Amino acid sequence: MELAALGCVAIFVPLPWSAGGEQLAQARWLAARGSAVVIEQNMLTKERLLNTVHMIVNSYDGYKKAAEKLARNIPRNGAKCIADEIRSLV
Repeated sequence: MELAALGCVAIFVPLPWSAGGEQLAQARWLAARGSAVVIEQNMLTKERLLNTVHMIVNSYDGYKKAAEKLARNIPRNGAKCIADEIRSLV
């Protein structure tokens, strides 16, 4: 989500053993919004990675536009929200 907040285009190769599959889920979420591509580790080859890099380079403007649009919608006040919630509970 840090990359999303910064408006970065990315290629994700999530760890297949991550607890609960959260890396894959988050990477797919970003890919579904057009700012990233996901290559699952068991499908990763040097050819696939190179083809993916070429695909992104050739369509970079679209990926970057999607990433910047997404970045505008990522909340930046998480610490304040948590602190406010704690105060309301205390």
